[in-house]
Amino acid sequence: MTKRKSKEFTEDTKIKSLNKFQIERSRPPIIAQSNNQKLHLKSLNNPHIPVIIATGCAGTGKTYLSACHAADAYLNGKVDSIILCRANIPTGRSLGAMKGDKDEKMSHWVAPMIDVLKSRLGTARFEIALGRGDIEYQPLETIRGRSFGGTDGGAYVLIDEAQQLTIDEIKAVTTRVGENCKLILMGDLAQSDIKAASGLGLLISLIDKYELPIQVIDYELDDICRSATCRMFVELFYKEGI
Repeated sequence: MTKRKSKEFTEDTKIKSLNKFQIERSRPPIIAQSNNQKLHLKSLNNPHIPVIIATGCAGTGKTYLSACHAADAYLNGKVDSIILCRANIPTGRSLGAMKGDKDEKMSHWVAPMIDVLKSRLGTARFEIALGRGDIEYQPLETIRGRSFGGTDGGAYVLIDEAQQLTIDEIKAVTTRVGENCKLILMGDLAQSDIKAASGLGLLISLIDKYELPIQVIDYELDDICRSATCRMFVELFYKEGI
């Protein structure tokens, strides 16, 4: 068996190792690609805006921007926890009951946000944060009674596919916001799979009616940045009203 040669760990080796670590862990800046994305990022950076609602068609970066910013806030020590939530409403036919514990079941529903967080944090750091409870998957059915944020540490609460929330669920979610908490609701009112009226749609109308200090961002077709193919199909469906 070939013996491994010993290498002297010099100060120069230490510097090279540290530089390599910094390069591997560095994250590119979040760059807005449209005016609505600029408004989205500006709102995320504003500590005086506790709730942000981002609505509009698919592929506009609603989930990506929100999850990226949450990851950076966590890495920079601005928040201690990231809460991921989504209504478990299937699109089309259901596969039936999913096996596993709460986190294993919820991971399928919040997968789009998990993908972004893993990309931004790194898989190892994500898994450590998840194991420590810094990242949490929160089912809607058990959200009542919770309080996110607080004087000891801040929190980001990301609610994806929020157009699927009923009025009662919107009431339960919005009243969980504590101090130093930022709630971000993301959804497309044109893709609701619930029979009841969308709680998100009602919330937006109430915000307008009472002029609440909540930022609502309405993404449009021109904001689509996922791909030309995505935009082609979204435009097609909008033109046909389907």
